[in-house]
Amino acid sequence: ADYYGIDDLLNPEKNLKAGTSHLKRLQRMFDGEDMEKAEQIKFTLAAYNAGEGRVSEWLKNKEYSSDGKTLKNIPYKETENYKKAKYNFVASLPLHCKLQAP
Repeated sequence: ADYYGIDDLLNPEKNLKAGTSHLKRLQRMFDGEDMEKAEQIKFTLAAYNAGEGRVSEWLKNKEYSSDGKTLKNIPYKETENYKKAKYNFVASLPLHCKLQAP
Protein backbone atom coordinates (compact mmCIF):
# COMPACT_ATOMS: atom_id res chain seq x y z
CA ALA A 1 0.00 0.00 0.00
CA ASP A 2 2.86 2.36 0.79
CA TYR A 3 4.30 1.76 -2.68
CA TYR A 4 1.10 3.21 -4.17
CA GLY A 5 0.77 6.04 -1.67
CA ILE A 6 -2.20 4.45 0.11
CA ASP A 7 -2.33 4.99 3.86
CA ASP A 8 -5.63 3.30 4.77
CA LEU A 9 -6.49 -0.04 3.15
CA LEU A 10 -9.66 -0.25 5.26
CA ASN A 11 -11.02 2.66 3.23
CA PRO A 12 -12.80 0.95 0.28
CA GLU A 13 -11.97 3.69 -2.23
CA LYS A 14 -8.29 3.68 -1.30
CA ASN A 15 -8.21 -0.12 -1.24
CA LEU A 16 -9.62 -0.27 -4.79
CA LYS A 17 -7.09 2.31 -5.93
CA ALA A 18 -4.22 0.27 -4.47
CA GLY A 19 -5.54 -2.97 -5.97
CA THR A 20 -6.03 -1.56 -9.46
CA SER A 21 -2.65 0.19 -9.35
CA HIS A 22 -1.05 -3.11 -8.39
CA LEU A 23 -2.84 -4.94 -11.22
CA LYS A 24 -1.67 -2.31 -13.73
CA ARG A 25 1.92 -2.67 -12.53
CA LEU A 26 1.77 -6.48 -12.81
CA GLN A 27 0.18 -6.22 -16.24
CA ARG A 28 3.06 -4.01 -17.43
CA MET A 29 5.55 -6.45 -15.90
CA PHE A 30 4.21 -9.30 -18.06
CA ASP A 31 3.77 -7.22 -21.22
CA GLY A 32 6.22 -8.91 -23.56
CA GLU A 33 6.15 -8.31 -27.29
CA ASP A 34 6.00 -12.04 -27.95
CA MET A 35 3.34 -12.71 -25.29
CA GLU A 36 -0.29 -13.11 -26.30
CA LYS A 37 -2.80 -10.90 -24.48
CA ALA A 38 -4.51 -13.95 -22.94
CA GLU A 39 -1.19 -15.16 -21.49
CA GLN A 40 -0.44 -11.68 -20.15
CA ILE A 41 -3.77 -11.64 -18.31
CA LYS A 42 -3.16 -15.12 -16.88
CA PHE A 43 0.32 -14.16 -15.64
CA THR A 44 -1.05 -10.95 -14.14
CA LEU A 45 -3.74 -12.85 -12.24
CA ALA A 46 -1.31 -15.54 -11.04
CA ALA A 47 1.14 -12.87 -9.84
CA TYR A 48 -1.65 -10.95 -8.10
CA ASN A 49 -2.57 -14.11 -6.18
CA ALA A 50 0.78 -15.81 -5.54
CA GLY A 51 3.17 -12.88 -5.87
CA GLU A 52 5.27 -11.65 -8.75
CA GLY A 53 8.40 -13.27 -7.31
CA ARG A 54 6.82 -16.70 -7.29
CA VAL A 55 5.69 -16.41 -10.92
CA SER A 56 9.19 -15.28 -11.93
CA GLU A 57 10.64 -18.30 -10.08
CA TRP A 58 8.23 -20.65 -11.85
CA LEU A 59 9.23 -19.26 -15.24
CA LYS A 60 12.89 -20.08 -14.48
CA ASN A 61 12.07 -23.63 -13.34
CA LYS A 62 12.02 -26.28 -16.12
CA GLU A 63 9.47 -28.26 -14.09
CA TYR A 64 6.92 -25.48 -14.61
CA SER A 65 8.11 -23.70 -17.77
CA SER A 66 9.87 -25.20 -20.77
CA ASP A 67 10.62 -21.87 -22.46
CA GLY A 68 10.69 -19.25 -19.67
CA LYS A 69 7.68 -17.53 -21.27
CA THR A 70 4.76 -19.82 -20.56
CA LEU A 71 3.78 -22.03 -17.64
CA LYS A 72 2.99 -25.71 -18.17
CA ASN A 73 1.38 -25.75 -14.75
CA ILE A 74 1.16 -23.72 -11.58
CA PRO A 75 2.38 -25.55 -8.47
CA TYR A 76 -0.10 -23.80 -6.16
CA LYS A 77 -3.58 -25.24 -6.60
CA GLU A 78 -5.14 -22.14 -5.01
CA THR A 79 -3.40 -19.88 -7.55
CA GLU A 80 -4.35 -22.13 -10.47
CA ASN A 81 -7.99 -22.08 -9.37
CA TYR A 82 -7.90 -18.30 -8.78
CA LYS A 83 -6.34 -17.67 -12.19
CA LYS A 84 -8.90 -19.86 -13.98
CA ALA A 85 -11.89 -18.34 -12.21
CA LYS A 86 -10.80 -14.74 -12.70
CA TYR A 87 -9.66 -15.33 -16.28
CA ASN A 88 -13.00 -16.88 -17.17
CA PHE A 89 -14.70 -13.83 -15.66
CA VAL A 90 -12.50 -11.41 -17.60
CA ALA A 91 -13.00 -13.41 -20.81
CA SER A 92 -16.77 -13.15 -20.38
CA LEU A 93 -16.74 -9.33 -20.18
CA PRO A 94 -17.72 -7.23 -23.17
CA LEU A 95 -14.66 -6.08 -25.11
CA HIS A 96 -14.92 -2.48 -23.90
CA CYS A 97 -14.69 -3.60 -20.23
CA LYS A 98 -11.51 -5.69 -20.48
CA LEU A 99 -8.26 -4.70 -18.83
CA GLN A 100 -6.07 -2.69 -21.15
CA ALA A 101 -2.41 -2.00 -20.67
CA PRO A 102 -1.88 1.74 -20.32
